Amino acid sequence: MFFFGCETDEQENNNVNWWWNITLNGNTYSASGSNGCQNNTGCIGEANLNNSLIVQLKIADITSENYIEGGYIDVIIFIDKPMEGVNSGVIGGTGDWGNYFPSLGLPNQQGLGFSETPVYLSEAENPVVFTSFSSLMHGRGHVNNIEVNSLGLSNCENNVEGQFSGILYALDSVPNINTLSANSDFFSIPVEVDIAFSVPRP
Repeated sequence: MFFFGCETDEQENNNVNWWWNITLNGNTYSASGSNGCQNNTGCIGEANLNNSLIVQLKIADITSENYIEGGYIDVIIFIDKPMEGVNSGVIGGTGDWGNYFPSLGLPNQQGLGFSETPVYLSEAENPVVFTSFSSLMHGRGHVNNIEVNSLGLSNCENNVEGQFSGILYALDSVPNINTLSANSDFFSIPVEVDIAFSVPRP
């Protein structure tokens, strides 16, 4: 999902001061701008830090001057008590993100339908513990290797920079809680995810 490390030549030539890239199974979404804290609402790259770090990467208007490529997408990265280095956190999203990680009707799980490892009941939890959809989904959407290269500075003095790259396993079906078998599986569709960002802190 990330192409992190340095700006492209095009970004440097246009005096870009914020940018982000998301790639899902080879399909790229990206935006950038030179307007600092005045992010165009149609394409947003922004971070907020107050005990927790929240990074929003969004394309809501493909005619925006900050739009580069991809469809409509809105991804949120949440890290509690972030530090520079490797962090654990939650990644969720809407728009095209949900096409790769559908909630399949599970309540309050929009964009969180993935696991860091494939889940097969025969190799994982005893199906007896799954008494509801919420217990089945407990802990999903979490990742353990979000790299934060810089926490930035407020007032847009320095950007928050980070990346995530890995394979996440999407939910492929919603099992009937009453008929779960030892061979049931729900998180078995691999999705290659790369995310990189350098975005301001207002």
